[in-house]
Amino acid sequence: MLSPKRHWVLVAVLDEGSEEDSALALGRWDNKPVLAMRWNGSNDNPIGNPQSRGFPTWFVVPEEYRKEILKALIEEDKRSLARNFFSSGRK
Repeated sequence: MLSPKRHWVLVAVLDEGSEEDSALALGRWDNKPVLAMRWNGSNDNPIGNPQSRGFPTWFVVPEEYRKEILKALIEEDKRSLARNFFSSGRK
């Protein structure tokens, strides 16, 4: 889940989800703090989606949706981590 390496750096997985569920992560895209998601794999599609040349990838969530998605996190420590990441990570 480290692709595309030229643009993406995974910082922390906020929610791993379960099989056939989505995962949520904090990362940097071209050094800008972002929220990212992907769908976990299943027996039929073990890599999940999105993927690139057989490698799992993340997609960046548009900023206008970030706040609402983060509200859905059950664990307060994960919400706090995300708030701190976005407030201190701006360049």
